Amino acid sequence: MDGFFDYIFLKNAIYGIILSSFICGIVGSIVVVNRIVSLAGSIAHAAYGGVGIAFYFGLPVTATTMVFSSISGFIVGFLTEKENALSDSFIGMIWAFGMALGIILTDLTPGYNADLMSYLFGNVLTITDIDLILSGILLSLILILLILNYKTVVLVSFDKDYSRVVGYRVNIIYYIMLIMVSLSIVILIKMTGIILVMAMLTIPQSIAIKRCKSLSSMMVLSSIIALLFSIIGFIIAYRFNLSTGATIILFSVIVYFIDTLVNYVKR
Repeated sequence: MDGFFDYIFLKNAIYGIILSSFICGIVGSIVVVNRIVSLAGSIAHAAYGGVGIAFYFGLPVTATTMVFSSISGFIVGFLTEKENALSDSFIGMIWAFGMALGIILTDLTPGYNADLMSYLFGNVLTITDIDLILSGILLSLILILLILNYKTVVLVSFDKDYSRVVGYRVNIIYYIMLIMVSLSIVILIKMTGIILVMAMLTIPQSIAIKRCKSLSSMMVLSSIIALLFSIIGFIIAYRFNLSTGATIILFSVIVYFIDTLVNYVKR
């Protein structure tokens, strides 16, 4: 580990992990308490369509994927809200459409783009200064929105019907949440990849929710757990030359099952 921080890409990786972990802890808590895990998974896989568009047209990948994911999130949210009985079908279609579009555009892109693999499976070593800036801006926006609207977010998350009765614009808040989730997923993709991103939005939260009595404490604890998982997973991956995203997720899953087993034995 000598000279670990002598390289800019390693510093960027650590900074990216820190920012991503806090984004993950906050947004993942919203995903879990609102029970929109499958919807968020649809957005995550649809994001590959944005990656394909960016590579095919030579556009900035992160910015393009953010726009595409936000549009996908809005569409799937609108469709599932209007036709609740068909929500699973709509989620599956958006999921498949994004992946299919990304694959087709990748096939049509001249030459071989090795970076595409990092978007599927994650590689924190590919995090750039621009990614860090975007992550910092997104985290700041999320914190500002939460500070200004925390009580509203809590009420809408736990009781939408009552929120409508007392006059809250539940639909607008719901769409803002989906866009927040969409943007966060794009940031997290660099760390864990499209295929594994949902694990970081659910595993730390599943551990934290057992120990927290409020949404705010769940967000804080989830962020800390996500940070620990990410740093330890990154060090293991660096030491043994393994895939970073997969190592982080595998370590997270192992800890989750150990935690579940310990809680079961205590009962």
